[in-house]
Amino acid sequence: MAKLPDASTWFRPLWVRILVTLFVAAWTAWEWLWNKDQFWGILTLGMLGWAIYTFFINFDKAGGGKPEP
Repeated sequence: MAKLPDASTWFRPLWVRILVTLFVAAWTAWEWLWNKDQFWGILTLGMLGWAIYTFFINFDKAGGGKPEP
C-alpha cells in the first residue's frame, strides 16, 4: 500500500498557508455578513482560529517533526 504524503510537506510553502487561511477568513465573513447563519459562522470562526494557530503560530518551520517548545 502506498504511503500518503505528510500534510506538513503540502503546507510547507508560506503562500499555501496564507491562501488557505484567506479562504477560511472569506468563508467566515460570508457566513456572518451575508448569510447571517450563526452555526456556520461559529464553525468557520473556529476553523479560522485553528488555521492561524496551526499555520503561523505553531508551525514547524524546520520540518521533520514536532515544533520545539
